[in-house]
Parts: sequence; C-alpha cells; structure tokens
Amino acid sequence: MKVFQIRLLATLSVVLTTLFLQVALAQEEIESELVERTITVHNSYFQLREVEQYEAAYAMFTERQKNSVSLEEFSRHWGAIREKYGRLTHLTNTKVTWYRNPEGLYAAIDFRASYERLPIYCGFLVWSVDEDIKLQREEMTFLENHSGTLMTDADKQEAYQRVSCN
Repeated sequence: MKVFQIRLLATLSVVLTTLFLQVALAQEEIESELVERTITVHNSYFQLREVEQYEAAYAMFTERQKNSVSLEEFSRHWGAIREKYGRLTHLTNTKVTWYRNPEGLYAAIDFRASYERLPIYCGFLVWSVDEDIKLQREEMTFLENHSGTLMTDADKQEAYQRVSCN
C-alpha cells in the first residue's frame, strides 16, 4: 500500500511541478527577440516547403521528429500535396502559445492557410526553442472544397470554425 502511495505522490508531484512551470511561464515574459526569431523560423519552414527545398525544411526537425518520418517520406508527402493542391496562396499565423516543461521551452504556433486548390489548411507547429529552434511536432487539417464553387471569406471563416482551427 505504501509503495502505491509513494508512486502516486511522485506522479502528482511531477504533474503539479509541470503545471506550476506552465503557469509560471504564462506570467514570464518571453523576450521579443526570441518571439520574432521563432516566428521567422516558422515562416521559413513554410517557404522552404513551398520552393521544394525539402532537405532544408527537414533539417529544421528535432532528432525526435526525424525518427518519426524520413526525409524521403517527408519529401514525397509535400511533393504530393503540391501536385494535388498547387501553390500556397495564403498563410496567417493566428496564435503563439509558449510553454515550458521539464524537457525545455516550446512555442506552439497556430496557422491558417490556403492552396490554389485547397481553401482550408490549418493546424499548429510546435517548436523546441531552447538552443536552436527546431520543429518538434506538426498537426494539420485539410478541408477540400468539393462543390466546385469558390469559397467566400465568410465561407472560409465558417469552415475554420467547423474544423476547430484557431
């Protein structure tokens, strides 16, 4: 019984420490230079993919991210996206959330975008920003327009809300 209680307390301690660090970070001011540099790297990642410089974009990954996808898979995926949907026509960063956990400092940048033949593309990228700024994780949502009619800005706003894009 005591071993279980000790493990539970240790787990609770880790959870509370992590929550404390995240709350403390919310009150901590991130240096504007770091914010700007992180957003610049984020935007560069999209630009590199757009001009088909997949190796350079892939070099922005953390080792953990590289272990989950090979350069060949990454290149093939974004090449197929380009072939199917055309060029990126719009990119807006909508929110930056900073958090710290025992592994380091991170920035999650939410975005909304469009391609020539894909009106709704959104998600977020999580950047590890401790030493170098490296891509830790990428989450995305694509919503194709099968109606064949152009979507108005109001239609896009409604679609972004429907797919829970910030």
